[in-house]
Amino acid sequence: MEDIGKVESAEEEFDYSITCTDVNVIQFDWLKEDLVDTSVSEFHFSTTNDIVYVEEGVFMFHLDFRIELERFFFIHLRTVFRMEIEEDKVFRFHPQKDMVMMTYDYIKDAVGQYYEDAGKKFNLANFDEIPMDFWDDYIRKLYKDKINFGIDGDGNPKDLFKIYYTFQQDYGSALVIRGTTLIMDEIFFNNPAFNRTANQKRLEQIIPPNFYLTLRGELNKLDKGPVGINYKQFIFLIVAIECVCHILTTEHLDYMEARLDEMNFGEQYRKEYIQVAEPFARDSKANIKKGGMTIGNWEIAYDWDKLIT
Repeated sequence: MEDIGKVESAEEEFDYSITCTDVNVIQFDWLKEDLVDTSVSEFHFSTTNDIVYVEEGVFMFHLDFRIELERFFFIHLRTVFRMEIEEDKVFRFHPQKDMVMMTYDYIKDAVGQYYEDAGKKFNLANFDEIPMDFWDDYIRKLYKDKINFGIDGDGNPKDLFKIYYTFQQDYGSALVIRGTTLIMDEIFFNNPAFNRTANQKRLEQIIPPNFYLTLRGELNKLDKGPVGINYKQFIFLIVAIECVCHILTTEHLDYMEARLDEMNFGEQYRKEYIQVAEPFARDSKANIKKGGMTIGNWEIAYDWDKLIT
């Protein structure tokens, strides 16, 4: 599906073209079993996005759209767009109406399928009763003057989006990637023993779930060949590794140990993960500091026990 747009807002004008290349339901939860119908006024929306550099003038734009219908369901759906846009504009680009409405249509289809499969009684027409001026106002509020990654030092901001570190197809790389993504998926999306929505909100400025999802998508390509991640992704990977190493040594493990065993990430693999991942994170931080860069997320000793519930 392709669209070409020229958008003017009070803040910025963008010339761009997009093609939707992928759609994924990240999380879907029924919040209550016996609710028959509900009011449109109880919809709650949130939108985040991430950008990955492909080549000059071409980027992958990842749009995460979450809808919670109070007492009924929660859905998080991600659409991926291949986008052509001038490089000096992309760092201020925010989701436009065509992208948001396309994603909203995919959500309607997904919820319809889920409720049909589960035998739920929900009036899908509620989705169409949201007025267009609501969307105009909602999208206008998505605009941000700039993106702040908490990085101080010399350098070109565009370099944040270009390949910085490459994982080879070796045991250590596979272990770090698998352990990190398994545990982060548990606390963010998969394990009902955790308050997953609250965890996403608390970690939004530390390991943003939208950035993590893009990072995970890249890391999971390791079985096909070496994987390169950009500077921005590397920053959040190191924080995620520190989080996972802590979780694996505290009572948080009790809530996922049996699940990890079933996924063939048992006690021996977990011990090896810590032995490999901890020094990797420590040495990476030291090397970047030597280069004169200061990363805000790396300067804070996070209380993971309080942040993750």
